[in-house]
Amino acid sequence: MKKIATVLILALSVGSGCKTTPESPSATATPETIESSVVADVPPATGSPAANEAPASAVSPTPTPTPVVVSHKEFVRQILEVHNVERKSLGLAPLVWSPTLADHAKAWADRMARTGRYVHATSAARPGEGESMLRHIAGAYTPAQMAGTFLSEKPRFKAGTFPNISRTGNWKDASHYSQVIWPTTTEVGCGLTVRRGMDYFVCRYAPKGNQPGQKVG
Repeated sequence: MKKIATVLILALSVGSGCKTTPESPSATATPETIESSVVADVPPATGSPAANEAPASAVSPTPTPTPVVVSHKEFVRQILEVHNVERKSLGLAPLVWSPTLADHAKAWADRMARTGRYVHATSAARPGEGESMLRHIAGAYTPAQMAGTFLSEKPRFKAGTFPNISRTGNWKDASHYSQVIWPTTTEVGCGLTVRRGMDYFVCRYAPKGNQPGQKVG
């Protein structure tokens, strides 16, 4: 039986799978502070929490036919290559691997896997760090494919001043990609945890991207 992997990418603090969340302000409105490619702190609507949440996106890269096991060195190499090939094409400096960010990312992946709650770390729990993440059927994708899902938003991205960065009019539709190419971001570190047949993949970035009033692209 063919396995169909559904990859869930968060554009904001998304709860486990099907959590219903309030809408964020439009892309033309300027949030007070926006944390990372996937988390925004926006002015709360009446009766809404301060950190709004957006629906997950479904991305389906071609899965590898068998579970993938790679060394730590290869894990790092593949993730950096995906990020830096794209950054180089835009004339941006390459990102370097941060063991500290990787430790933070792995700790959060561990926590999500342990609790089964697919939700972003709060801004207070990761000061100065952007966060992008996804989960999918265990072993379905290589590290390069996992990181590559963030690039899948490129067709919806347009160069501009954040949050006006999406051809759809909604910045959340391109915020993972914009974090990958954010010009002032210099470091990345990612972690992967496998539990109950699912992969939890988290990347942390510093300095964090998607800052209101700053240009990208």
